[in-house]
Order: sequence, then structure tokens, then C-alpha cells
Amino acid sequence: MEEQKKQIDQDGLGYYGGSMMGQVLAYAFVGKAFRSVENKHSDLGGSGGGKPESGKGTDAYIGSIVKDGNKTKYTNPAGNQLTWVDQHPKNISRDIKSFVDSPNIGKATEGKVAKLVSEQKEVIGFGQKVQREDKTPAGDFDVLTKDEIIEVKASAGALKVDQIEKYTNVNHKDFLNSENRKVIVYIEEPLINLAPEQLQKLNKIKDMGAIIVNSDEELRGVLK
Repeated sequence: MEEQKKQIDQDGLGYYGGSMMGQVLAYAFVGKAFRSVENKHSDLGGSGGGKPESGKGTDAYIGSIVKDGNKTKYTNPAGNQLTWVDQHPKNISRDIKSFVDSPNIGKATEGKVAKLVSEQKEVIGFGQKVQREDKTPAGDFDVLTKDEIIEVKASAGALKVDQIEKYTNVNHKDFLNSENRKVIVYIEEPLINLAPEQLQKLNKIKDMGAIIVNSDEELRGVLK
């Protein structure tokens, strides 16, 4: 195998390149690794109030669920009712293909990730909108499986902390991770030469218990 080359930038973020494996990103911020090369698929957990033990799996809902035809009505621990419409597998496949072919980079990235996931396991939600009781938007599921919620972003700059809190903080008014699924954040753009505020944001998201992945290979590795 061709000898791997290592590049580290001044912000402490680096990547490893190899002729067979491609680029595998390793992240670090103030001496704290986002993911070590040796254990890059480990859960990036952290402490924080109101956070469920993410991804462990449970038969009980966090809150309560009522099925109303093709609608799921979820009352979260904050007492707020959130609703989403169940999606038919054929419609999910159709929408994934449409997004893959989109000229919009955000949609194309979501489509690419959903297609990759669907090759490994069933996607049960794609771009699935979630509404509050007053019909205002509470959030959405970019890519949903029975085990994972995958938030997809073309770049770190497009990611907002509040989006992840809705999946990890049971005290959030719009908490919508009813089945305590593992939370994965997929970022398409390489995480190199990031501004300090972007590094801080990623570190905070990691401390919420979300897993940050930055390549197709890493995503495949963390799917159950």
C-alpha cells in the first residue's frame, strides 16, 4: 500500500490520505478529538442536562404516540404535540431520485446521503416535515431509519445547533426524537480550515451526543 500522507493545518484539523482508503478525516479542537483514526466510528457522546442516552434503543417512547390514519401525533416531554405524515416507500424512492438530480447543492447532498443509506438499510422518512399543533413548522427529518436520524448539510456553516437540540434535548419545546434514535450529522464539505466559531459549534454538537461524519465511508460505518 502506498505510504499514507498526513496533513495538519494550523487550526488542529487534519486529514489522512491513502491510495486505497481515500481521505479519512480526523477532527480535533483544543486537544479534544471529534473522532480518533483508530476508533473513528465510536459514539461521540458528552454530558449535558436533559439529554437521553442516545442510540441505545428502547421499546418505550420518550413521550407518547397516537396514530391517526397516516399521521403520527407525538406529545413530547414538554407537553407539546407534534405531527408528521407517514411516507410511502415508493414516494420516498421517488423523492430521493429527484433530490439526487437537483441542481441545488443542499437537496443534492440530502439525496445522495439518502441513496447511500437506502443501499444499506430501509429509509422510512425523507425530508419529512414535522408540525406543531398550530400548524407551524417544528422541524423535519432529513433522512430517517428505524435506528437513526441523519441531519444532512452541504457545509458546517449551514448547520445550526438548535436543529440538533431537537433530537437530543428532551426538554426542548420541539423535541421530536420520540424513539431515542441515534443522531448522526453528515457534513459533505471537508472539515478543514474552519473558523473558530465553526469548530466551537461542532464541538458543542458533539457534546450533545450526536455523531459527526464527514465522508460516505464514515457514514456507512456508523449505521446499525
